[in-house]
Amino acid sequence: MANDLTILTDDGKVNVRTAAWIEHDGKLLVCKFFDGVISLPGGRIKFGETSQEAVKREVYEEIGEKPKSTKFMAVIENLFNLKVPYHEYLFVYKVEIDYKSEYQPNEENNQSLFWIDMDEIDSIQPKELLKLKGLSDDKLPLHLVNID
Repeated sequence: MANDLTILTDDGKVNVRTAAWIEHDGKLLVCKFFDGVISLPGGRIKFGETSQEAVKREVYEEIGEKPKSTKFMAVIENLFNLKVPYHEYLFVYKVEIDYKSEYQPNEENNQSLFWIDMDEIDSIQPKELLKLKGLSDDKLPLHLVNID
């Protein structure tokens, strides 16, 4: 299997990731990671893999469901520090999967999956994801920048 698109430079790390925006009846499926961060299911894109291929793989790996459809929503340039400076490119896709009230995450990921009301997603990271809430397809795709 190819390596993740994470590149260490003299200035910090470059990360290329993908994430799944999965909605159902006014709720959004989110992950809570071991450090308390709440975000979308997803992960790093592998070398030679498209962002769309990666989101399908990540959804299957993390949620155990094969996507019925994927639609590109946005790319977020995410600049933050986590022991070192990061410059991350996050490709966000609207993903449709078979609905379940609960999903069991892959145990290796040490995260929990749960549905959150769209009116309560203020804690999601990166914050620029909030701009995708309620947008119609004719307003997409977007290019957003998040600096923490």
